Amino acid sequence: MSSSNHQVFRSQTDQPNARLPRWGSLALVVIAAGVIVLESISFVSDSTTSWQQLLLELAMVLMLPLFALAPVAAAISLAALVFAQAVMLSPGGYLLFAAATIGLVVYACPRWCLWTHVAVITAAGVIANAQAGTLTSLGPFALAFIALVSALIGVGAKRAYFRSVELADAASRNETERVQAVAAERERITSELHDILAHDVTLIAMHARVMEAMDDPEVNRESLAVIKGSATRSLADIRRLLNTVRTDELVDDQPLGTDVAAAARTAQVELESIGATVNSRTEGLKSLPPAVASTLVRVIREATTNIVRHAGPAPTVTMDIVRQGASVTGLLTNSIGIVDDDLDESTHLGLDRLSARVETLGGELSATADGKRWSLRVVIPLF
Repeated sequence: MSSSNHQVFRSQTDQPNARLPRWGSLALVVIAAGVIVLESISFVSDSTTSWQQLLLELAMVLMLPLFALAPVAAAISLAALVFAQAVMLSPGGYLLFAAATIGLVVYACPRWCLWTHVAVITAAGVIANAQAGTLTSLGPFALAFIALVSALIGVGAKRAYFRSVELADAASRNETERVQAVAAERERITSELHDILAHDVTLIAMHARVMEAMDDPEVNRESLAVIKGSATRSLADIRRLLNTVRTDELVDDQPLGTDVAAAARTAQVELESIGATVNSRTEGLKSLPPAVASTLVRVIREATTNIVRHAGPAPTVTMDIVRQGASVTGLLTNSIGIVDDDLDESTHLGLDRLSARVETLGGELSATADGKRWSLRVVIPLF
Protein backbone atom coordinates (compact mmCIF):
# COMPACT_ATOMS: atom_id res chain seq x y z
CA MET A 1 0.00 0.00 0.00
CA SER A 2 1.40 3.42 -0.95
CA SER A 3 2.11 6.11 1.65
CA SER A 4 -0.86 8.23 0.55
CA ASN A 5 -3.23 5.25 0.59
CA HIS A 6 -1.93 4.29 4.02
CA GLN A 7 -2.66 7.80 5.31
CA VAL A 8 -6.20 7.70 3.87
CA PHE A 9 -6.79 4.26 5.41
CA ARG A 10 -5.47 5.39 8.78
CA SER A 11 -7.46 8.64 8.81
CA GLN A 12 -10.68 6.82 7.96
CA THR A 13 -10.20 4.06 10.54
CA ASP A 14 -9.45 6.71 13.17
CA GLN A 15 -12.90 8.26 12.69
CA PRO A 16 -15.80 7.45 15.00
CA ASN A 17 -17.87 4.38 14.21
CA ALA A 18 -20.15 4.57 11.19
CA ARG A 19 -23.69 3.26 11.44
CA LEU A 20 -24.97 0.87 8.83
CA PRO A 21 -27.90 2.28 6.87
CA ARG A 22 -31.19 0.40 6.96
CA TRP A 23 -30.70 -1.02 3.48
CA GLY A 24 -27.24 -2.24 4.49
CA SER A 25 -28.63 -4.02 7.54
CA LEU A 26 -31.33 -5.66 5.41
CA ALA A 27 -28.70 -6.70 2.87
CA LEU A 28 -26.66 -8.43 5.60
CA VAL A 29 -29.76 -10.26 6.80
CA VAL A 30 -30.53 -11.44 3.26
CA ILE A 31 -26.91 -12.52 2.67
CA ALA A 32 -26.81 -14.37 5.98
CA ALA A 33 -30.08 -16.14 5.22
CA GLY A 34 -28.82 -17.18 1.78
CA VAL A 35 -25.54 -18.52 3.15
CA ILE A 36 -27.37 -20.45 5.88
CA VAL A 37 -29.57 -22.11 3.25
CA LEU A 38 -26.53 -23.03 1.15
CA GLU A 39 -24.64 -24.34 4.18
CA SER A 40 -27.62 -26.46 5.19
CA ILE A 41 -27.91 -27.94 1.69
CA SER A 42 -24.16 -28.61 1.64
CA PHE A 43 -24.34 -30.31 5.04
CA VAL A 44 -27.14 -32.62 3.90
CA SER A 45 -25.30 -33.58 0.71
CA ASP A 46 -21.81 -33.86 2.25
CA SER A 47 -21.53 -36.47 4.99
CA THR A 48 -17.94 -35.46 5.83
CA THR A 49 -19.03 -32.20 7.48
CA SER A 50 -19.43 -32.56 11.25
CA TRP A 51 -22.16 -31.00 13.34
CA GLN A 52 -19.56 -28.99 15.23
CA GLN A 53 -18.15 -27.54 12.02
CA LEU A 54 -21.63 -26.72 10.73
CA LEU A 55 -22.57 -24.93 13.94
CA LEU A 56 -19.35 -22.89 13.88
CA GLU A 57 -19.93 -21.92 10.25
CA LEU A 58 -23.56 -20.97 10.91
CA ALA A 59 -22.49 -18.96 13.96
CA MET A 60 -19.99 -17.08 11.79
CA VAL A 61 -22.68 -16.29 9.24
CA LEU A 62 -25.04 -15.07 11.96
CA MET A 63 -22.41 -12.48 12.91
CA LEU A 64 -23.21 -10.58 9.69
CA PRO A 65 -26.58 -9.12 10.78
CA LEU A 66 -25.13 -8.57 14.27
CA PHE A 67 -22.84 -5.91 12.75
CA ALA A 68 -25.92 -3.69 12.37
CA LEU A 69 -26.71 -3.87 16.10
CA ALA A 70 -23.40 -4.40 17.93
CA PRO A 71 -20.47 -4.19 15.49
CA VAL A 72 -17.71 -4.56 18.11
CA ALA A 73 -19.32 -7.66 19.59
CA ALA A 74 -19.83 -9.05 16.09
CA ALA A 75 -16.19 -8.45 15.11
CA ILE A 76 -14.76 -10.00 18.29
CA SER A 77 -17.14 -12.97 18.10
CA LEU A 78 -16.32 -13.54 14.44
CA ALA A 79 -12.59 -13.49 15.16
CA ALA A 80 -13.06 -15.95 18.03
CA LEU A 81 -15.08 -18.33 15.83
CA VAL A 82 -12.43 -18.19 13.10
CA PHE A 83 -9.75 -18.97 15.67
CA ALA A 84 -11.82 -21.89 16.96
CA GLN A 85 -12.16 -23.24 13.42
CA ALA A 86 -8.41 -23.05 12.98
CA VAL A 87 -7.77 -24.94 16.22
CA MET A 88 -10.28 -27.64 15.16
CA LEU A 89 -8.38 -28.08 11.87
CA SER A 90 -11.42 -27.18 9.75
CA PRO A 91 -11.06 -26.61 5.98
CA GLY A 92 -9.84 -23.13 5.03
CA GLY A 93 -13.11 -21.65 3.72
CA TYR A 94 -13.66 -19.78 6.97
CA LEU A 95 -10.44 -17.81 6.36
CA LEU A 96 -11.82 -16.61 3.04
CA PHE A 97 -15.05 -15.59 4.76
CA ALA A 98 -13.10 -13.72 7.45
CA ALA A 99 -10.98 -11.91 4.85
CA ALA A 100 -14.07 -10.87 2.89
CA THR A 101 -15.71 -9.36 5.98
CA ILE A 102 -12.75 -7.15 6.92
CA GLY A 103 -14.52 -4.24 5.20
CA LEU A 104 -17.44 -4.50 7.65
CA VAL A 105 -15.03 -4.23 10.58
CA VAL A 106 -13.30 -1.23 8.98
CA TYR A 107 -16.65 0.49 8.40
CA ALA A 108 -18.42 -0.15 11.68
CA CYS A 109 -15.75 -0.69 14.36
CA PRO A 110 -13.16 1.48 16.13
CA ARG A 111 -9.50 1.17 15.29
CA TRP A 112 -8.52 -1.00 18.26
CA CYS A 113 -11.23 -3.50 17.36
CA LEU A 114 -10.07 -3.60 13.74
CA TRP A 115 -6.47 -4.40 14.60
CA THR A 116 -7.51 -6.95 17.23
CA HIS A 117 -9.70 -8.62 14.63
CA VAL A 118 -6.88 -8.64 12.05
CA ALA A 119 -4.39 -10.03 14.58
CA VAL A 120 -6.68 -12.90 15.61
CA ILE A 121 -7.54 -13.76 11.99
CA THR A 122 -3.85 -13.72 11.04
CA ALA A 123 -2.99 -15.96 14.00
CA ALA A 124 -5.78 -18.34 12.98
CA GLY A 125 -4.38 -18.51 9.45
CA VAL A 126 -0.86 -19.23 10.72
CA ILE A 127 -2.13 -21.96 13.07
CA ALA A 128 -4.28 -23.58 10.40
CA ASN A 129 -1.47 -23.61 7.86
CA ALA A 130 1.11 -24.87 10.36
CA GLN A 131 -1.04 -27.74 11.62
CA ALA A 132 -2.77 -28.92 8.48
CA GLY A 133 -1.21 -27.10 5.55
CA THR A 134 -4.61 -25.60 4.78
CA LEU A 135 -3.24 -22.86 2.54
CA THR A 136 -1.42 -23.25 -0.74
CA SER A 137 1.67 -21.23 -1.53
CA LEU A 138 -0.48 -18.51 -3.09
CA GLY A 139 -3.16 -18.75 -0.42
CA PRO A 140 -1.78 -16.09 1.95
CA PHE A 141 -1.40 -13.60 -0.91
CA ALA A 142 -4.91 -14.30 -2.17
CA LEU A 143 -6.37 -13.85 1.31
CA ALA A 144 -4.35 -10.67 1.81
CA PHE A 145 -5.59 -9.30 -1.52
CA ILE A 146 -9.22 -10.10 -0.68
CA ALA A 147 -8.82 -8.55 2.76
CA LEU A 148 -7.22 -5.42 1.25
CA VAL A 149 -10.00 -4.99 -1.32
CA SER A 150 -12.63 -5.49 1.37
CA ALA A 151 -10.87 -2.99 3.64
CA LEU A 152 -10.68 -0.37 0.88
CA ILE A 153 -14.38 -0.83 0.19
CA GLY A 154 -15.02 -0.32 3.91
CA VAL A 155 -12.87 2.83 3.92
CA GLY A 156 -14.74 4.23 0.92
CA ALA A 157 -18.12 3.46 2.44
CA LYS A 158 -17.06 4.98 5.75
CA ARG A 159 -15.83 8.12 4.02
CA ALA A 160 -19.12 8.41 2.12
CA TYR A 161 -21.07 7.94 5.37
CA PHE A 162 -19.25 10.70 7.22
CA ARG A 163 -19.45 12.93 4.16
CA SER A 164 -23.22 12.52 4.18
CA VAL A 165 -23.28 13.24 7.92
CA GLU A 166 -21.20 16.39 7.39
CA LEU A 167 -23.50 17.55 4.59
CA ALA A 168 -26.56 16.91 6.76
CA ASP A 169 -24.98 18.81 9.66
CA ALA A 170 -24.02 21.67 7.34
CA ALA A 171 -27.57 21.82 5.97
CA SER A 172 -28.94 21.83 9.52
CA ARG A 173 -26.54 24.61 10.55
CA ASN A 174 -27.45 26.63 7.47
CA GLU A 175 -31.14 26.26 8.22
CA THR A 176 -30.57 27.27 11.85
CA GLU A 177 -28.55 30.28 10.75
CA ARG A 178 -31.26 31.20 8.23
CA VAL A 179 -33.97 31.01 10.89
CA GLN A 180 -31.83 33.06 13.28
CA ALA A 181 -31.13 35.62 10.57
CA VAL A 182 -34.85 35.92 9.81
CA ALA A 183 -35.62 36.29 13.52
CA ALA A 184 -32.89 38.92 13.89
CA GLU A 185 -34.20 40.79 10.86
CA ARG A 186 -37.73 40.74 12.26
CA GLU A 187 -36.41 41.95 15.60
CA ARG A 188 -34.49 44.74 13.90
CA ILE A 189 -37.45 45.85 11.80
CA THR A 190 -39.76 45.71 14.83
CA SER A 191 -37.33 47.83 16.83
CA GLU A 192 -36.97 50.24 13.94
CA LEU A 193 -40.74 50.57 13.54
CA HIS A 194 -41.09 51.22 17.25
CA ASP A 195 -38.42 53.91 17.13
CA ILE A 196 -40.07 55.48 14.09
CA LEU A 197 -43.71 55.36 15.10
CA ALA A 198 -44.08 55.23 18.88
CA HIS A 199 -42.73 58.69 19.57
CA ASP A 200 -44.39 60.62 16.75
CA VAL A 201 -47.72 58.78 16.96
CA THR A 202 -47.85 59.43 20.70
CA LEU A 203 -47.32 63.15 20.06
CA ILE A 204 -50.02 63.10 17.38
CA ALA A 205 -52.50 61.39 19.72
CA MET A 206 -51.73 63.70 22.62
CA HIS A 207 -52.06 66.88 20.56
CA ALA A 208 -55.26 65.58 18.98
CA ARG A 209 -56.65 65.31 22.51
CA VAL A 210 -55.46 68.82 23.25
CA MET A 211 -57.27 70.13 20.17
CA GLU A 212 -60.46 68.34 21.26
CA ALA A 213 -60.29 69.83 24.74
CA MET A 214 -59.16 73.37 23.90
CA ASP A 215 -60.93 76.13 21.98
CA ASP A 216 -57.90 78.41 21.98
CA PRO A 217 -56.96 79.02 18.31
CA GLU A 218 -53.31 79.67 19.20
CA VAL A 219 -53.01 76.40 21.14
CA ASN A 220 -54.75 74.54 18.34
CA ARG A 221 -52.38 76.01 15.76
CA GLU A 222 -49.39 74.88 17.83
CA SER A 223 -50.86 71.39 18.24
CA LEU A 224 -51.65 71.20 14.54
CA ALA A 225 -48.05 72.14 13.72
CA VAL A 226 -46.77 69.38 16.01
CA ILE A 227 -49.16 66.85 14.45
CA LYS A 228 -48.10 67.87 10.95
CA GLY A 229 -44.40 67.68 11.79
CA SER A 230 -44.73 64.31 13.54
CA ALA A 231 -46.75 62.84 10.68
CA THR A 232 -44.26 64.11 8.10
CA ARG A 233 -41.31 62.61 10.02
CA SER A 234 -43.11 59.29 10.43
CA LEU A 235 -43.92 59.04 6.73
CA ALA A 236 -40.34 59.87 5.75
CA ASP A 237 -38.94 57.29 8.17
CA ILE A 238 -41.39 54.62 7.00
CA ARG A 239 -40.45 55.28 3.36
CA ARG A 240 -36.78 54.97 4.28
CA LEU A 241 -37.42 51.68 6.08
CA LEU A 242 -39.50 50.24 3.23
CA ASN A 243 -36.86 51.25 0.71
CA THR A 244 -34.09 49.50 2.64
CA VAL A 245 -36.23 46.36 2.99
CA ARG A 246 -36.94 46.29 -0.77
CA THR A 247 -33.29 46.72 -1.70
CA ASP A 248 -32.01 44.30 1.00
CA GLU A 249 -29.75 47.01 2.38
CA LEU A 250 -29.02 47.36 6.06
CA VAL A 251 -31.06 49.90 7.90
CA ASP A 252 -28.91 52.65 9.31
CA ASP A 253 -28.36 51.81 12.96
CA GLN A 254 -28.32 55.50 13.80
CA PRO A 255 -31.42 56.91 12.02
CA LEU A 256 -32.14 59.22 14.94
CA GLY A 257 -28.71 60.81 14.85
CA THR A 258 -25.89 61.04 17.38
CA ASP A 259 -26.23 64.64 18.57
CA VAL A 260 -27.32 64.10 22.18
CA ALA A 261 -27.60 67.79 23.03
CA ALA A 262 -29.76 68.44 19.95
CA ALA A 263 -31.98 65.49 20.87
CA ALA A 264 -32.39 66.93 24.37
CA ARG A 265 -33.37 70.33 22.95
CA THR A 266 -35.89 68.72 20.60
CA ALA A 267 -37.37 66.74 23.48
CA GLN A 268 -37.64 69.91 25.56
CA VAL A 269 -39.55 71.68 22.77
CA GLU A 270 -41.90 68.72 22.34
CA LEU A 271 -42.56 68.44 26.06
CA GLU A 272 -43.12 72.15 26.44
CA SER A 273 -45.62 71.98 23.58
CA ILE A 274 -47.89 69.84 25.79
CA GLY A 275 -47.53 72.23 28.71
CA ALA A 276 -44.65 70.60 30.54
CA THR A 277 -42.10 72.52 32.59
CA VAL A 278 -38.70 71.16 31.60
CA ASN A 279 -35.43 71.53 33.51
CA SER A 280 -32.71 70.28 31.17
CA ARG A 281 -28.96 69.94 31.69
CA THR A 282 -26.48 68.44 29.23
CA GLU A 283 -22.74 68.56 29.87
CA GLY A 284 -19.62 67.02 28.33
CA LEU A 285 -21.44 65.25 25.51
CA LYS A 286 -19.13 66.19 22.65
CA SER A 287 -16.97 63.51 20.98
CA LEU A 288 -18.90 60.59 22.45
CA PRO A 289 -18.50 57.21 20.72
CA PRO A 290 -21.19 56.96 18.01
CA ALA A 291 -22.78 53.86 19.56
CA VAL A 292 -23.05 55.57 22.95
CA ALA A 293 -24.38 58.81 21.48
CA SER A 294 -26.94 56.98 19.33
CA THR A 295 -28.15 55.03 22.35
CA LEU A 296 -28.49 58.18 24.46
CA VAL A 297 -30.56 59.77 21.68
CA ARG A 298 -32.84 56.74 21.78
CA VAL A 299 -33.07 57.00 25.58
CA ILE A 300 -34.16 60.64 25.32
CA ARG A 301 -36.68 59.82 22.61
CA GLU A 302 -38.16 56.84 24.50
CA ALA A 303 -38.35 58.84 27.74
CA THR A 304 -40.10 61.68 25.93
CA THR A 305 -42.60 59.23 24.43
CA ASN A 306 -43.41 57.75 27.83
CA ILE A 307 -43.66 61.15 29.48
CA VAL A 308 -46.11 62.37 26.84
CA ARG A 309 -48.07 59.13 27.16
CA HIS A 310 -48.26 58.90 30.96
CA ALA A 311 -47.80 62.39 32.38
CA GLY A 312 -50.74 64.42 33.61
CA PRO A 313 -51.51 68.05 32.70
CA ALA A 314 -48.58 70.45 32.97
CA PRO A 315 -46.03 67.89 34.20
CA THR A 316 -42.67 68.85 35.65
CA VAL A 317 -39.82 67.14 33.82
CA THR A 318 -36.15 66.94 34.80
CA MET A 319 -33.61 65.86 32.20
CA ASP A 320 -29.94 65.54 33.21
CA ILE A 321 -27.44 63.91 30.84
CA VAL A 322 -23.89 64.44 31.99
CA ARG A 323 -20.51 62.94 31.23
CA GLN A 324 -18.83 61.95 34.49
CA GLY A 325 -15.31 60.60 34.14
CA ALA A 326 -15.39 57.29 32.31
CA SER A 327 -19.15 57.10 31.88
CA VAL A 328 -22.22 59.03 30.84
CA THR A 329 -25.16 59.21 33.23
CA GLY A 330 -28.67 60.18 32.24
CA LEU A 331 -31.62 60.79 34.57
CA LEU A 332 -35.05 61.76 33.28
CA THR A 333 -37.97 62.18 35.67
CA ASN A 334 -41.50 63.50 35.49
CA SER A 335 -44.60 63.74 37.62
CA ILE A 336 -47.15 61.00 36.93
CA GLY A 337 -50.68 61.94 36.01
CA ILE A 338 -53.84 60.11 35.00
CA VAL A 339 -54.47 59.54 31.32
CA ASP A 340 -57.08 57.71 29.28
CA ASP A 341 -56.71 53.96 28.85
CA ASP A 342 -56.23 54.15 25.09
CA LEU A 343 -53.11 56.22 25.64
CA ASP A 344 -51.87 53.91 28.38
CA GLU A 345 -51.39 50.70 26.41
CA SER A 346 -47.60 50.58 26.61
CA THR A 347 -46.19 47.08 26.56
CA HIS A 348 -42.75 48.20 27.69
CA LEU A 349 -41.51 47.06 24.28
CA GLY A 350 -39.43 50.18 23.79
CA LEU A 351 -37.87 50.08 27.24
CA ASP A 352 -37.08 46.37 26.95
CA ARG A 353 -35.31 46.84 23.63
CA LEU A 354 -33.56 49.94 24.91
CA SER A 355 -32.36 48.07 27.99
CA ALA A 356 -30.94 45.29 25.80
CA ARG A 357 -29.18 47.89 23.66
CA VAL A 358 -27.66 49.58 26.71
CA GLU A 359 -26.50 46.23 28.09
CA THR A 360 -24.59 45.48 24.89
CA LEU A 361 -22.54 48.60 25.67
CA GLY A 362 -21.88 47.39 29.20
CA GLY A 363 -24.31 49.86 30.73
CA GLU A 364 -27.47 49.73 32.80
CA LEU A 365 -30.93 51.15 32.28
CA SER A 366 -33.66 51.18 34.90
CA ALA A 367 -37.17 52.63 35.03
CA THR A 368 -38.91 53.20 38.36
CA ALA A 369 -42.08 54.83 39.64
CA ASP A 370 -42.95 55.73 43.23
CA GLY A 371 -46.56 56.70 42.64
CA LYS A 372 -45.84 60.39 42.12
CA ARG A 373 -42.83 60.46 39.84
CA TRP A 374 -41.53 58.26 37.05
CA SER A 375 -37.76 58.03 36.55
CA LEU A 376 -35.55 56.62 33.83
CA ARG A 377 -31.87 56.25 34.67
CA VAL A 378 -29.10 55.15 32.33
CA VAL A 379 -25.36 54.70 32.87
CA ILE A 380 -23.08 53.83 29.95
CA PRO A 381 -19.31 53.36 30.33
CA LEU A 382 -17.09 55.01 27.75
CA PHE A 383 -14.07 52.73 28.04
